Amino acid sequence: MSTNDNYNKIKSVISEKFGVTDNLITPEAKLTEDLNLSYLEVADLLSLMAKEFNFQIPEDVNLENILTVSDITSIVEQYADEL
Repeated sequence: MSTNDNYNKIKSVISEKFGVTDNLITPEAKLTEDLNLSYLEVADLLSLMAKEFNFQIPEDVNLENILTVSDITSIVEQYADEL
């Protein structure tokens, strides 16, 4: 999948599962500040992405470093490619 495909899938999940309006979801959007997701919801989003893209979340991933939609996209691309 291309970066754009990954981003569109992530955007769709954020919108559908967390009720965020599409126009607020951009690569630069901050998950907690702009999209009003809690840290628990960010963890849930990452878990949903791991299931969707069939990868395991490494133990060294620090949720405090996942700040934007682009960060989620980067994680998906980094770990989904390792399959």
